[in-house]
Amino acid sequence: MQDFAQFLAVLLSLSDFGLSANPKAPPPAEVIRHGADGAELFFYVDVEAVLPRTHRALVALADKPAVKSAPQAREAIAKGVAEIESARTRMIDTIAIDPVKDVKSIAAWIDLDGAEPAGLIAVRGSFPADWPDKVRHLGEVIEIDGRKALRMGEALGGVTGDGQLLVGTPALVEARLKKGWKPPAAKAGSALALARQALSAKPISTMVFMPSPRMIEMAREGSGDEVLPMAFLTGQRHSIFSLHHDGVSWTYAASSDEAYRTAVHASEGAIELLRSGHHFTRGFARVILAGLRAYADRVPEIAAVVAREKELLKLVSETSGDGAFSAPVRKQAGRRTVSVRARGRRISDVIPLAGVLPLAGAGAFFALRGDDPPPVAEKLPPAEVARPASPAPAAKRPLDVRGAYQRAVERHQAP
Repeated sequence: MQDFAQFLAVLLSLSDFGLSANPKAPPPAEVIRHGADGAELFFYVDVEAVLPRTHRALVALADKPAVKSAPQAREAIAKGVAEIESARTRMIDTIAIDPVKDVKSIAAWIDLDGAEPAGLIAVRGSFPADWPDKVRHLGEVIEIDGRKALRMGEALGGVTGDGQLLVGTPALVEARLKKGWKPPAAKAGSALALARQALSAKPISTMVFMPSPRMIEMAREGSGDEVLPMAFLTGQRHSIFSLHHDGVSWTYAASSDEAYRTAVHASEGAIELLRSGHHFTRGFARVILAGLRAYADRVPEIAAVVAREKELLKLVSETSGDGAFSAPVRKQAGRRTVSVRARGRRISDVIPLAGVLPLAGAGAFFALRGDDPPPVAEKLPPAEVARPASPAPAAKRPLDVRGAYQRAVERHQAP
């Protein structure tokens, strides 16, 4: 119970963690400037909106008053922060990039339709033009139209004229490092146009998926019993899913009337599940506290937990909502498109996080705590400790896997 009390102290100190709007969010044109128009998958994350704040909150967590009063928790947090900082230092030494200070956003473009997959990662941030020289231990430094680049096996990396770091398929990177490079036009319905549409809402993260006819055909041929995921993939023209500081949004453009109706049902059902999740989270927390109160007069440790029930309920309230968030479902039957923008004051008003935070916090706390469990011998009765070990079983003949496989092949080939 002492462990739980210290974990509770950590849990009540997590108010500084979370997502917030980024006032410096880049315009869509800047993010897609070096995009690949033929990509089937686009993924974006606004690192600047998440990582610096989370890092500051994590470093400051050990100095929170509640954590200071819990020695084991403070020690575990300090150990975890030290390991994270050590990994950060190794990353800086290896690739000459500080993920907390140097990176603003990451955009990835992946094309799976060709004979070989092609991909491109565009990282916005602070990168010097001579970055390849700083990481020459990772590959071979070459020049492309007077600009330095790094060849790393089958990948190529370099810094563009506008300061973006590109890494990916050599042909894609090389074309964009040349001085005459011009961004492709974002034609209606293209990957670039869909990415621009998704980024216009300034999401924390977004994913755009536009499967090619070839990918859909291959999926249909190899779907097997995976009916539901294959129906989602093969029934669409494209789909967009975004995470915002105050909720989530998605768009699904169907390729048939039946797929459109399925998407409408799925969207409306997902919203109802999200709403009910908030009521379940808050109700479950109160039931647990009611059960603890029944033992509070018998167990002092439980009484200490019950004494902080107002703080606990406040935490549950902050990490979940009442299910009354706004979530209009925009249906366009003529275009076979359904769009949803679920929005609250904060993302926890839409996605109930109260059940996630305690599990994550408990896992981190008990994984990082330094004390070892008492030896098993201290818990066993004397007779159990003194019992001699059972003799080891006689060695068996090792299994001839290769021979068994060969005999099976011979039987299969026999007339």
